[in-house]
Amino acid sequence: MLIEMAGDVNSEVAFTAARQVTFYCGVNQSAKKGAFVDSRIQVPEFLAFARDQPLLPVNIERVCAASHKHFRDQFHLLLNLLRTANQASDVDSGSGVT
Repeated sequence: MLIEMAGDVNSEVAFTAARQVTFYCGVNQSAKKGAFVDSRIQVPEFLAFARDQPLLPVNIERVCAASHKHFRDQFHLLLNLLRTANQASDVDSGSGVT
């Protein structure tokens, strides 16, 4: 449901959902480190499910574009997490660009 809500037309709903998706995928923020992947909060099953949602990166990019820099850093890290697995899967399946 959170993943669907990240694509909501209401920007506040989409932002709130995107922030929760970011958290459950393991992206955290600290004053010292900035945005970072935190395995203590990451839910691997949720991250795996999120990686299988083709519209999620598009929705996160849309929310990111309308967000303050503090949140954009977290959204960019989430996008990297989502895309890294997808690129690895493409290479593993032989569909990667040569």
